Amino acid sequence: MLTFLDSPTRNLFFTGKGGVGKTSVACATAVWLADAGKRVLLVSTDPASNLDEVLQTKLGNHPTPVALVPNLFAMNLDPEAAAAEYREVTEEFAQRTAVIAWQHELPVGRAGLQRVLGTFQAEPRTP
Repeated sequence: MLTFLDSPTRNLFFTGKGGVGKTSVACATAVWLADAGKRVLLVSTDPASNLDEVLQTKLGNHPTPVALVPNLFAMNLDPEAAAAEYREVTEEFAQRTAVIAWQHELPVGRAGLQRVLGTFQAEPRTP
């Protein structure tokens, strides 16, 4: 039958034009692997996803257990929203990290502050 299921890779992607059966094949594969004892996360990035109906489970943007199939989790992922959330989280992390680094590295007193600020003065470039 489908030999890729004999020893599946960690990630499987089903792509193609609309109406070719990506959702059907992905769902069948996910159920088969979950029934075989693998923990499976089925993710759809289709804006018109119908995984909710196929799996009879209300899905969102976080992994949700599928009650009818032990070991199977599913989610609908909006790629644009996920990318925006990732940028926001990493920017916040970078800002907090910079502040923590400054607080940790900052010498005490006015002379120390002047020394630190002096290190950030631009040196004139010679052509």
